[in-house]
Amino acid sequence: MGDQENYYGKHGEPRKYDPNFKGPIHNRSCTDILCCILIVLGIIAYVAVGIVGFPMNRGLVGYTGSG
Repeated sequence: MGDQENYYGKHGEPRKYDPNFKGPIHNRSCTDILCCILIVLGIIAYVAVGIVGFPMNRGLVGYTGSG
């Protein structure tokens, strides 16, 4: 029974239900849009380098190890 009495002692009592509570998202904004844009641009750059740097005729014509 001693644990029951001191259950909330360290963290305090739980809050009661408030029907007017708007939540923590009341005054928030998006802050990661710049990072998201940079990541998408980086992915697009990797795809572009892969397309430009890969010789397409190797698969069609074939090549030998000596050139």
